[in-house]
Amino acid sequence: MDARAAAAAYLVKVPPFPTLVTSDGFTAKLFTDLSRITHLQLQQSWGQAPRGDGTTHPDKNFPPGLTSCNGFVGVYGTATNIALPGRDLGQFLLEQRLKQWGKSFAWIPSTAGVRPKFGDIFEVLGRPHVGISLDFVGNTWLTAEGGQGGSQMKRDIIKRKQVTQIDDFVRTDKSEQLKGWVDIDLFVNGPPPTELPSSMLGWWSVPWRGKTFFYFFEANFKASWTYTKPISDAFTPFTFDDTATVTLDGPASITLKWKATGSVEKFTGSGREMVGMWNGVEPLVATKLF
Repeated sequence: MDARAAAAAYLVKVPPFPTLVTSDGFTAKLFTDLSRITHLQLQQSWGQAPRGDGTTHPDKNFPPGLTSCNGFVGVYGTATNIALPGRDLGQFLLEQRLKQWGKSFAWIPSTAGVRPKFGDIFEVLGRPHVGISLDFVGNTWLTAEGGQGGSQMKRDIIKRKQVTQIDDFVRTDKSEQLKGWVDIDLFVNGPPPTELPSSMLGWWSVPWRGKTFFYFFEANFKASWTYTKPISDAFTPFTFDDTATVTLDGPASITLKWKATGSVEKFTGSGREMVGMWNGVEPLVATKLF
């Protein structure tokens, strides 16, 4: 499942910045669609409206201090099929929850220089709050978050937000550091592979600009090339002209970053042929030899 594509398709429901989705007024229905919480339920939680029995004491489903931050994330996880039955992502202590579910590999602790990706679910350090990471535009972090109102405002709000990052740690608009985030791709698809798929290993022929390059892929995410044509799968030249790191972007998609030249090549395909692009501008075709 392409979790990030599912996230992008769903999150268009949240209006562009700086539009507010309030729990009351003309956006009330959208607010409830996005959070499964009504304005009346919020008022009852805050003791600002009587319940059906005439009291102002909220029941267990709508505890005191209710806001939409959990509900918004929970509905997002369910609507995109990122969350699984019985594994609601709209809650706090996400690191512990993932550990209980056997998905600790999907929790990314906040560390210097590391940023959440589009659709990831972040949790704030120091107070109970969760939200959804969107894009980074330079050093500006875009998010979508519920719980942006409260009892003092007498309404709750879901909205897109943006905040400029001033150091190597990702921080909220309140200068709060993050605990970390749920990498939705890892949560859905499992931990990253420890080796390249066996179908990619070995020798490939890549013609380009009138010459033929022979690529050799190794299991440890390494590729090399030479002009010397291999004569069998056991052939290994004494030296290669360049080496590259290989990133597995998907089940049949890879990115090569060549060390000496700095060139970046992307390939997709399965079986004995892959098609790709050199630096995003020139097409490439790779054919498996052995």
